[in-house]
Order: sequence, then C-alpha cells, then structure tokens
Amino acid sequence: MTTTLKKIALIIIGICLYSFYFSQTPGEWTWMAGSNSNADPVYGIKGVSDPANTPGGYYEAAKWTDNQGDFWFYGGDDLDSTTDIDQNLWKFDVSANMWTWMNGPGAVGPGTPIFGPPNVYSPTVLPGSTGYGEHAEWVDSIGNLWFSCLAIGPGGELGTMWKYNLSLNQWAFVQGNIPPNSGVMGVPDPMNNTSASESPVSWVGDDGGLYMLSGFDGKIWKFDIASSVWTWIHGTDSTTNIIGTIGQYDPTNNPASPSAFYQHWKSEDGTFYVFGNTQQLNSFVIDNIMWQFDPQINQWRVVHGGNITNTAVFSSSGFNSLNCPSNTLEQRSCWKDECNRFYGIDQLNGGYIYCFDPTINQYALVDGNPSTAGVFLSPNFGTLNVSSPTVFPGSYFLEGSASWIDNSGNFWKFGGLKEIIPFIEYSLSTNALWRYVPDFSGNIIASPQKGCVPLEVDFLPQDTSSTITFQW
Repeated sequence: MTTTLKKIALIIIGICLYSFYFSQTPGEWTWMAGSNSNADPVYGIKGVSDPANTPGGYYEAAKWTDNQGDFWFYGGDDLDSTTDIDQNLWKFDVSANMWTWMNGPGAVGPGTPIFGPPNVYSPTVLPGSTGYGEHAEWVDSIGNLWFSCLAIGPGGELGTMWKYNLSLNQWAFVQGNIPPNSGVMGVPDPMNNTSASESPVSWVGDDGGLYMLSGFDGKIWKFDIASSVWTWIHGTDSTTNIIGTIGQYDPTNNPASPSAFYQHWKSEDGTFYVFGNTQQLNSFVIDNIMWQFDPQINQWRVVHGGNITNTAVFSSSGFNSLNCPSNTLEQRSCWKDECNRFYGIDQLNGGYIYCFDPTINQYALVDGNPSTAGVFLSPNFGTLNVSSPTVFPGSYFLEGSASWIDNSGNFWKFGGLKEIIPFIEYSLSTNALWRYVPDFSGNIIASPQKGCVPLEVDFLPQDTSSTITFQW
C-alpha cells in the first residue's frame, strides 16, 4: 500500500472511530469524559490538550461557552480534597472531546487574588479561589470571558470584576476591591460596587451591558464595559416575593432576598428569566415561580406562578397550563434550544428534564420520571462515549453542576456534589462529563426533526395499524 493510500485509510478509520464514539441516540445520556470512581484532577501540560486531562470534581464553579462553541470552567469547590476552593481555568474542546488546563497555578490549593492595573492583561493576574456560587459570568461580543466574584480584602468579602482574553490566555483585573455601595438607583458611579452574593445569576443584554441579579439584596445591576462602572437599576430588599398580578409588569415586583438563584435564561426578545429562588432568611423556603425581567423598562413580572407546595405536576404529555416542575436547592443545570425554549433538570426529584416555552408560558416533561420525589438515584455510567437508555448522571440533593449547550443543540453537564444526607453527609464529588441529545422524534418521524416556525415539515408514521394522535 502506498503512503498516500495509507494516509487515506487512516483518515477513513479516524472518521469512523469519531462517528462511533460521538454519535448518540436522541433521548439518551452519554458519559463523555471524567472518572466513574474518583474526582482527582489530571492537569497535564498547561495549554496542551490530552485525553487524560480532567478537572477535579468541582462544585458550583464558574462556566462559559466561547464564540466557537467550546466550554470553559473556573474555580469551584473540591470538598473531597484538602485544596478545597480552586483557582484554575479549563477549556473543553467539544469536537475533540478533550480538556485542556489553560491558566492557573495547578494543584497548589486555595489562593488570594493577584491584582494588576485595571484593564491590563498579564500572565500573573489571577482572580484567586472562588466557589460556592459566589460569582457571575458573561461572554462579550468579541469573545472575552467576564467574571464577577468575591475577593477577601481588608473590609471582608469585596466584589471584583475580571476579564479573560482567549488569544492571550491572560486575565485582567477590571474593577472592584472596594466596599459595597449601591449608590443612587439608575445613576452610574465609579464608586458603585456589588455586595457579597451567593448564587447570583447573569445575562448579557442586547445593549451589550452585563446584567446581574444579586441574591444578597435582590437588586438588578448593570455593568458598562466601556466605562467599567456598575449601576444599580432595580430592586430593594424584601424578605418575601412581591408578585403582584400574574403576567403583569410592575415596578414594585421583586423576588425575595437574600436568596440563591440558579436556573436562568435570556429570551430572544432580550428579556431575562429566572426559575424560582431559595429564600435564605425564611428557613430555605424554595419556590417554583418563573420570573421575567424586561431591561427596557426595568421591571419584573411573574409569568408562571408555580404551586404553593413546590411540587412537580405533569398531568399530560406536551405543554399544558397545569404542568409545573419543582425547584430544588442548587439546581443549576439549564439550557436553551434554537427555538427559544428553556430546559432544566430537577436534580432532587429523579433528575427529570423539563421544558418551558415562553411564547405560551407553559411547561412540558421532556425526559425522566418526576414521581421519584426526594429519592437519590445513583449514576449509571455505562461505557465511555456510548449512549444507552440506562445511562444516567444520577440525582442528588446538593448538585451544583456546570452546564453548557453545544453548537448541535446537545445538553452537557459536568461535576457537582453528591450529597447523601442533606447538609450533613457528603459523598464524593464528581468530575464526570455527560451529554444529553434531546429527542424530537417519536412514533412519527418528522423531517426536519427540529426547527423554528415558520417551518415546513414532512411526517412519516411508523405505525400504520391504528390512528395516531400527535402534537407538534
């Protein structure tokens, strides 16, 4: 065989192997990377991809998706390790299915921030250790990763803002390390700074501003990139939810605070959504209310009121006004599809996946069984890179995982904490990476299987022996 033919053969073999390992049946999970037995990090060489590389089993880390569709991951808590809170940055190449350690000191344990002049990238600048969800993340229009987190300073925990340039692989300190100060609502001021907040949520506005809902005081903040200045734009402290009339915006509406927020999305119309909250002053009362914030008028409204008992109810297949998922503490995994529908996992109650359609403000059950309420389900890893109906990431009380969606619309989930007895006994953290391919088919094959309206679709029934009823 000639050298050219050998090269062609190797290329064909490589394509076949890639197709085997990364193809997946819709409606199934696949264990894609990481360990099924421990959560120790393998750093490898900084900046060099390797199949053996993996982050540790980190809980409530920061995460981004870059403009190329690859995943980034910073910090988090390794509760199985003496190093505890981490300060390393990782990248996951979706096409190669490999992790790369990109920045940070490696396995040296917790560290304090290393500041530099504002907006100056440097190989020595580092945000320091961060975890417990005390951070917010954004990606700007030119692909920089933005990061707001707490830094330990002379006055205690102080809000700081950082940015990371992917081409330079360097951090820059931008703003903060000063005492919290809300200033005057609606008025930008260089002395404004956010307060300490566990589990805020964040969005990039259509105007390019970096928006954040603070769990500490229920305030909405906007950070202007050009001036490096925060503005408090809405919200005041309220120990209970102020809901008003369902479906109507009102300047007094506001989620309760202090609270922790987890699943959140940005709609194609430029508005922001957040599902439920955990009210930390009210004995950790958790609700399953869906909130919507309009940054054009700086007002909240409730678009779905959930239910008083925070119980999962799915009375029928498809979308239904009575359907509603339950909300659980540190339930972070969430995604948005190309048709502007929102997805989340109910991590405590069986790990089922739900969907919310903001055009009709209704929920549907996508996968799993909500009837396993409060039951911890162990993961079933199966075979690495091979999907199966029985493969499952598991479900636990305090989960704190990171999640992404790839350019093909697949859902990814990484890491988290496996808690055996709530707040008391922890099992091992996990560094397993999982992928879920949404199932858009059924007993009728549609071509194309997904898309946004208006859309012309051909339907081919797979069972012609009886009448078939279906929803599309």
